[in-house]
Amino acid sequence: MARRPLCASLRSLPSDMPVDYAWDEIDTKAYFLYADVPELERLKLLTGNANIALAIAVGEWIEQRFRRSGLDPELTEYLDASWAALLDTNLMDWIHLDYPDWKGPIRAPQLLTMGIINEAFYESDDNPEMAWRACYALNLARYVLPDRTAFDGWYEVSRARLEQWHSWQAEGGDEEEDIFADAYWQGGPVARELFDPDRPYDGKEAGSLLEAYVARLDPENPFLELED
Repeated sequence: MARRPLCASLRSLPSDMPVDYAWDEIDTKAYFLYADVPELERLKLLTGNANIALAIAVGEWIEQRFRRSGLDPELTEYLDASWAALLDTNLMDWIHLDYPDWKGPIRAPQLLTMGIINEAFYESDDNPEMAWRACYALNLARYVLPDRTAFDGWYEVSRARLEQWHSWQAEGGDEEEDIFADAYWQGGPVARELFDPDRPYDGKEAGSLLEAYVARLDPENPFLELED
């Protein structure tokens, strides 16, 4: 089943957005691999899963940005599976990023979007602070979007809703680290519905919302690891 648009402001993006930003294939990290310190510190107050969910939601803006100018269906399939992984990381697996086939100002940002999320889920042992990945996604979206007005307004509302429902404080505090756990605790589930400002949201329903989302996914999605 096709994923419905994330929110009204994303649907309102123009279809004829030019691809006129500079793109240096040698130094793509300059476009996203940094953080504004005040923004980073504020996002650190959110749970890890809240920051991963934000990165995925921002990925949907990047997806929409390229919908009429060279969107690769693999990005769409990967974002679909990423929401499922917020419920259970076993529903998606680590991916190998094939950089040679994803070059240029249109395809490279799509690969980087997948790479940021892939790192958050499966390559973060050396830096489990997920606020960094949210910052990376935000930076990339701000760079490739020609007009950030709608995006910035959406982000302000979404961040406030995340702070209300999925900050460490709202979820009862960061759990004490279990040295025997396979992964760092990143908080409770965060549903995609939070990122639609026109939709009521209750964080206590996030798990059931994600379960319903997973049930609607295409089982043929190559990034999904669904049980038979």
